[in-house]
Amino acid sequence: MSEVVTRDPATGGELRRYPAHDDAAVERALADVHAAGQRWRATPLAERLAMLRHAGKLLTERRDGYAALITAEMGKPLAEAVAEVDKSAWNCRVVADLAPGWLADQPIESSAARSWVSYEPLGVVFA
Repeated sequence: MSEVVTRDPATGGELRRYPAHDDAAVERALADVHAAGQRWRATPLAERLAMLRHAGKLLTERRDGYAALITAEMGKPLAEAVAEVDKSAWNCRVVADLAPGWLADQPIESSAARSWVSYEPLGVVFA
């Protein structure tokens, strides 16, 4: 089985080895992600926002470890890595606070008795 090796860009030293996925494993992972997305879609917004806030809290609590990993794997200066983790935690809080307004149905003028724009989850984004 092949492996993926992460290396410290500053030293070239090996950080960790991970098993590589074959096509079948990738397909299983995509199917699992799709199923999880369907469950997430059915989860009430208040629960999703609570999980997002918790994710932000965990980022803050674990910032030093994540920043060290970012520095080791990407070579980013530690201060910038800490800022990246802090920005991600802040983003979790902001989105959790503002998402209800962003996702709320927005009435619009039309010739119909009632019209609105509604945001519906489409699925998982592969990036």
